[in-house]
Amino acid sequence: MSKGEAGRGGLCLGSCTMSSDGVGCWSGHSKRRMRRILRCAAALGSLFAGLTAAGCSDPKAATKENFQKVLTAFFDKNCSVLSAGVGSFPAEVDSDGFGQPSLLGMAPDDAIQALGQAGLFTTSTKMVDVGVFRHMLKEKLVLTLTDKGNALFQKSGGLGMMFPAGFCAGHVKVLSVDRFTQPATQNGQITSLVTVTAKASYDDWTRAPAIQKAFASQLGHVTPAPITLQLVQMDDGWAVSP
Repeated sequence: MSKGEAGRGGLCLGSCTMSSDGVGCWSGHSKRRMRRILRCAAALGSLFAGLTAAGCSDPKAATKENFQKVLTAFFDKNCSVLSAGVGSFPAEVDSDGFGQPSLLGMAPDDAIQALGQAGLFTTSTKMVDVGVFRHMLKEKLVLTLTDKGNALFQKSGGLGMMFPAGFCAGHVKVLSVDRFTQPATQNGQITSLVTVTAKASYDDWTRAPAIQKAFASQLGHVTPAPITLQLVQMDDGWAVSP
């Protein structure tokens, strides 16, 4: 063996490995350096995996998975209601003069009539003095919830026209989260506009002909449709903006 051959690998003081390229030798110094590199690479890999997992499970992250979970829970809790414009019971409404509820004392109110026919409340009459400077009696109808109506009645969900007070008639199911805006600060809160495809389904009691007629525009929307809601970031995740 020549001196050149020994220098290339014949008298390596470290470790040797065999590969298709021949014999490779690591000196003691090179071997220790490689071990440190490998340990650093392993540590960085573990850190990256941990950060990735944390990001996936972080309820405050803006992801379709988080938004679908939040909105599904929201619609499960808040049912779709049929409302006659009455926020609480017992309630007094105008009469048409013939013992029927009316709109501003004129035409009969189909919604109130239909809900009454569905057995959600009973109706009684009383005379009320509405005069200012002299007596002026006016007939009022008093609506009182039945047991069935009390079980279905839901107070306003605090979201304006989206969830008014009314009788629980069904639920909305989120089929998919289609898109959302990048979270941005608005009025001191981090918000995102989330658009989903959702489908409404209604309970059996809403199939009564009078109910179908009085609430035709609402009950007719049973095909999947897009809905856009504003979500706000809270301490423990996201919530529908009130």
